Amino acid sequence: MLLLFVQIFMDDILSNQPDQKIALSKKKTVPVEETTKKNVDYNLISSITLDRTILCLNPNDQRKLYADISYETTNKEKNESYSYSSSNEAVATVNQEGIVTGVSNGDAVITLESKDGEIAARCSVSVKRTKYLAVTFDDGPGPYTDQLVDGLVKYNSRATFFILGYNLEEYPEQLKHEYESHMEIGNHTYHHKDLKEAKKKLIRSEINSNADLIYKTIGAYPTLLRPPYGVIKTTLREQSKVPIILWSVDTEDWEHQNTNYIYKYIKRHAGDGEILLLHDIHQKSVEGFLKALPDLIVDGYELVTVSELYELKQKPLEAGKIYYGTNLKSK
Repeated sequence: MLLLFVQIFMDDILSNQPDQKIALSKKKTVPVEETTKKNVDYNLISSITLDRTILCLNPNDQRKLYADISYETTNKEKNESYSYSSSNEAVATVNQEGIVTGVSNGDAVITLESKDGEIAARCSVSVKRTKYLAVTFDDGPGPYTDQLVDGLVKYNSRATFFILGYNLEEYPEQLKHEYESHMEIGNHTYHHKDLKEAKKKLIRSEINSNADLIYKTIGAYPTLLRPPYGVIKTTLREQSKVPIILWSVDTEDWEHQNTNYIYKYIKRHAGDGEILLLHDIHQKSVEGFLKALPDLIVDGYELVTVSELYELKQKPLEAGKIYYGTNLKSK
């Protein structure tokens, strides 16, 4: 009877309260709004995304995680801070610039979280025997570039895109998608002319006009140069303000427009430290590569940008110098 009386008494009290959501605590009853509102002097983080969710590397190698962080628009003078951490520093460490260092074989989780710990993103890291392959795409952007970039992102992979100016004019959003997805952007000149017999003025124009167009589109200049047809001459080297990248594996995909041929060629010729050449303006090239991509992952490859490949192999890149892959001597 006593319990019934208490229940009736409480029901009567609650029925006479104003129509509002409440939160019960041991100390007092307060509106929900008061318990969730943050009294802070900075803009709160609303979302965090890392550029990949899986990362593989060898012991002693370093790789960078890129973060996309959004904030609530409260117009405070400063933003909420964030920090990186590793679940197992005996396997992998991370600094506050997102540089992950492999320590010993094993698995760890890298976490990037807001100051209060309510918003976070995570990347699983495996330290093990890893082979690094740099896949490059020439002549784009084009109608198949978005499909290609989405496939690379899906498999936590990176590539280097050598941009052709007159195609960029038609497909600027595709270049933006590449850049925002943390792919590396290189210069492939504006018109794709054979510069073997070209004068200095034309070479300079082909390189610089395209570099300026790339900057206008994404707000960054290309970091590498690949001359059309792989033609190198002294004047071009003198005019290049960035490293000149050729290749060690040529799929000749432009000639063999067959998905299975390209798939098999990639599988057969992929190797640690190689630079592989493809073209993202051809549908079959994109399809063949995307078919090979999950197999490459299973085979122990990490697909990296050209610059990342040379950094991992501890071979610095220099402006005006020619590179064919880390297994071949540069010139």
